[in-house]
Amino acid sequence: VGMHPHHAIRFDANKDLPFLRTFFSDPKCKAVGEIGLDYHYMQSPKEVQKEVFRSQLMLAKELQVPAVVHCREAIVDIRAILEEVDYYNLVLHCCSEKWEDVVSLVEQGVHLSFTGIALFPKSDIIRETIRQCPLEKMMIETDSPFLAPPPYRGKTNEPAFVRIIAESIASLKGLEFSVFTDTVRGTTERFFRLLS
Repeated sequence: VGMHPHHAIRFDANKDLPFLRTFFSDPKCKAVGEIGLDYHYMQSPKEVQKEVFRSQLMLAKELQVPAVVHCREAIVDIRAILEEVDYYNLVLHCCSEKWEDVVSLVEQGVHLSFTGIALFPKSDIIRETIRQCPLEKMMIETDSPFLAPPPYRGKTNEPAFVRIIAESIASLKGLEFSVFTDTVRGTTERFFRLLS
């Protein structure tokens, strides 16, 4: 649970942080998110987004749960806020960043999650980040209903398409499909504490 940066302008910390906290009495609630910064669409002012991101990241730190972080054209401010709060138990969801912009985060323990964007013809930057990213720091996702991978691009994305993403990324990493999926599944299960 969390407030997406598009809606940050509507966030009231006095009311919404206690409300979000209540969800964590349920063991099915595994992370704070999707939280973060989006400077592409700018549906909320930068300073508002930063304050809302900071407060929710502090909630994740307080509760000792992971954060799922959205970053669009905002990696410099994401890094600054993570350093300020000193919390790196997170996954950078739908990662589309250059490796040199995220390597320091990965070294701090941040995970990177990749989508069907990695399969788009003009996604060389993302593919290079995938090549550089240690396998144990990777996750995959579809970001349904958006970003359907080829050959479904332009159609509604769905969770079943995660296999296409897995096959492509395994090939890109030069790994057997089962080795890649077993590792990524294990990483995901540990990160979200899905095994008891």
